[in-house]
Amino acid sequence: MRKIILLLTGLFILSVQGALAQTQVSGTVKDASGAPIAGATISVKGGTAVTSAADGSYSVKLPAAKKILVVSFVGYIPKTLVVNQSTLDVTLETDNKALSEVVVTGTGGAVSKRKLAFAVESISQDKLPAVSTGDVGSALVGKIA
Repeated sequence: MRKIILLLTGLFILSVQGALAQTQVSGTVKDASGAPIAGATISVKGGTAVTSAADGSYSVKLPAAKKILVVSFVGYIPKTLVVNQSTLDVTLETDNKALSEVVVTGTGGAVSKRKLAFAVESISQDKLPAVSTGDVGSALVGKIA
């Protein structure tokens, strides 16, 4: 009886280790010109997500059962990748869709401008400075309330 209990305990420990096994995947995220993309989202399909560092590098743990990564960043076409190695460098292509209008709200969802229950201000592209800034907020300073 004692041997059976020891055998079952050993099998249980091995099965738990196999279930908890994770693979460490790292690499860099770059654009088509080879420049690193800081702040890109690297997510495990159906699981956790990390963001890339200033030099485009990332590191994420993949559960044994989930081997699919989704890499995305604003202005780029998202990529879905099947992971079969521990180092994975990703190159994102620019998404060249033209936007006619962007409404920024605090509601967390896409809402038509007419359906909003509060005031909305608009600014045309020609009113924004030609010099690039660190973020959109800096470009809008003094232009809208």
